[in-house]
Amino acid sequence: FYNDHETDPKDHECFRGGNWVRPYLNNDAPEFSDMTSLLPMERECVMLPDSSWIWANEWTIDLSGALQSPAVSDFDGWEYSFEFESFSRFPRCYKKGDFCRRRRWSRTRIKKPPHLNDPIRPLSLVCDINPNVNGSFLIN
Repeated sequence: FYNDHETDPKDHECFRGGNWVRPYLNNDAPEFSDMTSLLPMERECVMLPDSSWIWANEWTIDLSGALQSPAVSDFDGWEYSFEFESFSRFPRCYKKGDFCRRRRWSRTRIKKPPHLNDPIRPLSLVCDINPNVNGSFLIN
């Protein structure tokens, strides 16, 4: 799930933190999209696969790209490009002349835990196993 922005090419003050706006041309990527920048998506509309899943957290900005070498995003999570179509092939930090940026949002889902009174739920056992002098094992 990505958040896409663009800058006005006539705006000569375009720099990181400059005048970035939502996409405004007809063929631009939607403001929120999938990883291809083609399919419009809204965070509130992202659904779980079925009722056996729950959300483990809220939406967060993926900042891991800033930690890669070479970095593929800035420390605010933004990737930059000259055009929206280049994002999936060449993610990178800002360069002079970039008119588009996007950042990835993520949210973790987990399987619902079984009810405590469910007779077939998995039961985890924790034990301490110690070898005896005679070669047998003592289980605590």
